[in-house]
Amino acid sequence: MPQYTYDIVLQTQLGDKFGKMILAIDNGNLSGSLSVLGYSMPCSGKMDDAGHCVICGQLQTFMSLIDYSGTGHADSKSVDFQLISNHTNRFHLYGTVCKEEVKQQDESM
Repeated sequence: MPQYTYDIVLQTQLGDKFGKMILAIDNGNLSGSLSVLGYSMPCSGKMDDAGHCVICGQLQTFMSLIDYSGTGHADSKSVDFQLISNHTNRFHLYGTVCKEEVKQQDESM
């Protein structure tokens, strides 16, 4: 079961927020966590063979808990999701696999 850690940017109405996303892929099922704004929250979803994903979870902010769902793409190099909350708020989340992880993969070859 591959697992990837990404350095991510979450684009919000209040500016870019930086964090980490961990995704584990097991037979088309995604599980992991999104760490941003000082909080780490679980996320889950589905992925097809081409890397197209649906994902859902919650974002913890300083004052509230925001449910989100989204679609996008994930692979061994990057993630790119469009997230929607409350059917009106949209967020773009994108990022690249952490450099340490790439180095570990290269060393194991």
